[in-house]
Amino acid sequence: MAEFYPVNITLKTWDDVLHDLIVEAQRRGLIDPSIDPYEVVGNQKYVDNLLILDYAVFSKAISDVYQAIGEVYNSMRLRTATGGDLDNIGQLFIPRYPPQRAVGVLRVGWDEALPEPITIPMGTRFTSEHRDLIFTARSDVMVPAGARTAEISIIGDDTGAQYNVPAGYITNCIDYYTFDDIYNPDATYGGYDGESDDSYRERLMNWKQILNRGTIGAYRDLLEGLKEVRGYHIEPWWDGAGTVLITIDPPVDEIIEDVDALIQGVRAADERVVVEAVKPVDIDLTIKVQVDPEYPEHVDPAALIKRIEDLMEVYVDGGELPDGKYWEGLRIGDDFVPFRAAAFLSRYVPEASNLQFKYPSDRVVIKADERVTTDRVIVEVE
Repeated sequence: MAEFYPVNITLKTWDDVLHDLIVEAQRRGLIDPSIDPYEVVGNQKYVDNLLILDYAVFSKAISDVYQAIGEVYNSMRLRTATGGDLDNIGQLFIPRYPPQRAVGVLRVGWDEALPEPITIPMGTRFTSEHRDLIFTARSDVMVPAGARTAEISIIGDDTGAQYNVPAGYITNCIDYYTFDDIYNPDATYGGYDGESDDSYRERLMNWKQILNRGTIGAYRDLLEGLKEVRGYHIEPWWDGAGTVLITIDPPVDEIIEDVDALIQGVRAADERVVVEAVKPVDIDLTIKVQVDPEYPEHVDPAALIKRIEDLMEVYVDGGELPDGKYWEGLRIGDDFVPFRAAAFLSRYVPEASNLQFKYPSDRVVIKADERVTTDRVIVEVE
């Protein structure tokens, strides 16, 4: 049997190589021993010795080789490999989470009842008033005569977290269909830029637990890879030994059914796994705002109220912030803390000298299988 010898590489820089060459040349009597190699390397003084000048050129070539060897060496190690090299290692165990497109529901309406049935075809394109992001209908939608509203399942035109937009963001149809009202009642979700090297490396280091059926790691890895799942809670032993309860957000029937089917592939043979939807906890919010009298610009109360309402939707449901960053929103099991919400608003409402929640005034405790929602935000401006 062949004996295994570990590869222990000591990489060298240009300084290291030149220093070693000078010392060896002095040992062989080729260079004056009074020349200090550290001074030559540190100050890059090659004196009048042609051999040292040659060594300086050789050292650059040799250090480049060391660098290439180091890159190859690092590409084969889990802790240091990146990009495609990390993918090559990981494909032996578990794949990297790919970029994904956001999904959601769009609601369209007409001022008058439809005189005859229509079909909104798959691929119909919708966007915001800025026409920056495009969403398309995922399937044909048959609307009967007499209807005044319809719901359309939509998907982002491309992958990425920027397609996770807040409620009310999508308001226009690009194609020829005429609607009197278009809006998304809830934030879109599931848009994903792709897994980072650090996240993928961490999962690979836990590959044994992930690939072992029936473990928390196996369930978590499956759910993390489903970007249409906004959040989840795993409760082992919820109904005795061999039982697991998994709560899924958002509470969409199709997603719950998909998760339930996929979970069967990673559960233990004698384990009972129940998948259920998160329980929404609706909270009405009342916010008292005092405008800073020294604010240099005129403050329109109506515009201020609308901006605070929009910001609170983003705070609760997630979406894009005024500075272009993405806010994930309150997740499953997150308490509603008025102080934190007020601090969030203060960052984006500089004209307010004081922001205070009249209701709720204290922390609202949310259970692990619940998530905060809000349909009513009252803003009182003083």
